[in-house]
Amino acid sequence: LEMSFVVEDDIFAVGEAVMAAVWNECAGREIELPFQRMSHRDALELYGTDKPDLRIPWQLRDVSENLRDSEFRIFRGTIEGGGRVRGFRAPDGARLSRKALDRLGFGKQLSESELDSLKASFEAAEGDLLVLVAGDDRPTGAALDALRRHLGDVMEAIEPGDRFLWVTEFPLFEPDPESGEPVPSHHPFTGLNPDDAERLDRDPLSVRSRAYDMVYNGTEFGSGSIRINEPDLQRRVFSVLGIGDEEAERKFGFLLEAFKYGAPPHGGFALGLDRIVMQLAGGSSLREVIAFPKTTAARALMEGAPSTVADKELEELGIQVVKRSDA
Repeated sequence: LEMSFVVEDDIFAVGEAVMAAVWNECAGREIELPFQRMSHRDALELYGTDKPDLRIPWQLRDVSENLRDSEFRIFRGTIEGGGRVRGFRAPDGARLSRKALDRLGFGKQLSESELDSLKASFEAAEGDLLVLVAGDDRPTGAALDALRRHLGDVMEAIEPGDRFLWVTEFPLFEPDPESGEPVPSHHPFTGLNPDDAERLDRDPLSVRSRAYDMVYNGTEFGSGSIRINEPDLQRRVFSVLGIGDEEAERKFGFLLEAFKYGAPPHGGFALGLDRIVMQLAGGSSLREVIAFPKTTAARALMEGAPSTVADKELEELGIQVVKRSDA
């Protein structure tokens, strides 16, 4: 959907109405409205992911201060290097097998005082399992999310029901893995939080966007954003991305020109139909609900693709095929 003269609440109201109707008509279930909302920052801090499964009640905690002087060098070294130690409490986790526990933890490496401090921070009771991961936030968040989902499944701690969530305020930019320079987190036309506009030029990586995702039971159902509709602001975003005025006119002049005539505030959203069907059908893979799925090697077996292309067609497209022999 694309809508004019809207803000996030208008987009969310439409998305929620659609999902409520679909779940009622296709699954015979009522879903709770309005959906819960959570900022991207809080999602990463509490669950380690921007698509948390809220059916698992365990949340992450930062226990770096508890372990800053730990004799366990992995924890102490990580904290001294600017990383963090985070984890979660799995109630009654001691019922897991000894083999499963040994594969997960370093409990034997911690002193009694450190363990007491952790128990207090997590409000842990006898028989609970504390899962800790040390390192930089991005990889440890992913690891904790995976562990949380795995143990939630193994320990049958996933609560029944439909948990819908709007994740909001994604970063406008993220650092390029190679250069470290800002690149769009969503796309270069995404609107930004007005409260962060004054930091756009001097600290772009701290700027929040007006992008949002709909998440269902840990699966992203769709995403969208409120868009930029002011030419000067759009040029500033281009400048952060290293796109000067001349290049901006060459590539996006049609858009900047349109903005001059008063493009309305506008926003959009798109849902992933296949993912919705997969959840309604109780499937675990998109391949179960796609008519012509591809293999992991990107081959479409039912269509015989990819297939041989005639030389004439390659010539029309200006494509030259070079065969390389294995050296």
